[in-house]
Amino acid sequence: MWSLEKNGMPAKDAAEQVHDWMVLFPTVTASPAAVSTAMSLVIEHSLSFWDALLIATVKEAGVSHLLTEDVQDGRSVLGVWLTNPLQSAWREP
Repeated sequence: MWSLEKNGMPAKDAAEQVHDWMVLFPTVTASPAAVSTAMSLVIEHSLSFWDALLIATVKEAGVSHLLTEDVQDGRSVLGVWLTNPLQSAWREP
């Protein structure tokens, strides 16, 4: 039986875990409008495209806080508060 190398979890168990996570943590996809917004964020805020796309997509989804270690801790972009969970305590805007 094939298993995942990192922790030896069988592929069937991993697939079940991914399914459970997808139910528990709904996912959204980037819309064409989010791609356009992301390009503006790259220009206006000097973000990488992928960080900008993530921010634009979560904004569309109604997310107010994003945990990430890829951008400046405590920064707000488009009204989305960016918190690096490895650097700071949780704070409300």
